[in-house]
Amino acid sequence: MCKKQSLLSYYLDMWKRGLDFKGLSSIRAYRSALLLHTLVILLLAAISWFYPEGKVAVNTLAAYGILSLIPFLALSVRRFHDAGKSGWGAILVFLGVGIL
Repeated sequence: MCKKQSLLSYYLDMWKRGLDFKGLSSIRAYRSALLLHTLVILLLAAISWFYPEGKVAVNTLAAYGILSLIPFLALSVRRFHDAGKSGWGAILVFLGVGIL
């Protein structure tokens, strides 16, 4: 039987394997990392909303967004691999081409 991991461990795994575009990631790992990633973005956005005069929160939100692009893209590619699809599909969706 597989040992269950916590949401935080999946999120941290996204960062640890941030440049790993090979291999697989389960749907649970993807959804857990996506949930915590979204919560971090919403928290930073709320802080920047309530403190509009301070640029620190806005800069932190922008820096987090930029720094998390590659690890989240790598997680998406691994999720595509786990679903039996090409990882290029994740990149096309990320670029907006896959929506058309």
